[in-house]
Amino acid sequence: MKTDQIFELLQNRKHPKNAKPREFYNIAEGDGKRASLYLYDAISWWSYNDAQTFRQRLDALDAEVIDLHINSPGGSVFEGVAIYNLLLAHPAKIVVHVDGLAASIASVIMLAGDEIHIAENAMVMIHNPSAWTEGGAEDFRRMAASLDAVKESILNTYESRTSMERTALAAAMDAETWYGADEAVTNGFASKKVAAQKLAAKWDAADFTELPENAKRFGKGAPAMNHAPEPPQAPETVGTAADVAAARARAEQLLKLHANA
Repeated sequence: MKTDQIFELLQNRKHPKNAKPREFYNIAEGDGKRASLYLYDAISWWSYNDAQTFRQRLDALDAEVIDLHINSPGGSVFEGVAIYNLLLAHPAKIVVHVDGLAASIASVIMLAGDEIHIAENAMVMIHNPSAWTEGGAEDFRRMAASLDAVKESILNTYESRTSMERTALAAAMDAETWYGADEAVTNGFASKKVAAQKLAAKWDAADFTELPENAKRFGKGAPAMNHAPEPPQAPETVGTAADVAAARARAEQLLKLHANA
């Protein structure tokens, strides 16, 4: 999915009027040895899934095992890489659960898990990074060189954490490749396929223009996927026109500074 499409979707979403998105995660009850953390939505400041907020969430946990649930289309490369490194350095055992989709940079975050469980109806997607730029030919050449460097960085993680060779991974990124649960396990993106859960949280197949025909059935009428605990309900609002304009301007500013995947 292209960067501009992702931000268009985010800008058109409705959010609870008095919600506090930075608190939308769950610390599991019990003996304190195990906790759950949910990384749903885009990896972005917009969705409050930025590295700084994620670090605060991690710091709030005191557990020997952390279950990280992922359902994300990806987002900012650098925010995602920072989240990956935070998880890798954390002393707890990280058990990743791909509940719906781990796409783009979310597929990198996923690989920080000591164990990676993917639901039988979930998917993983990898592709090349992208970014917006403007200016003359030299500006575009510099951006292309930067994107090549970002791709090499992502390949370093894929190569070290999966069972695929670098050339095959690079080709899969070029082609924008979608892996079902069995393929994800076979290629080393996941360690185990697990049964789908009954709670519903579906991703919309219409959001992804490059989604293969044989995968579109997962978006509509598919068996339900895991869902993070719902935040308290509140009246919905789309914000004022000024709010939307300010958010769009901020998004455009960040996209000029950060590559996205």
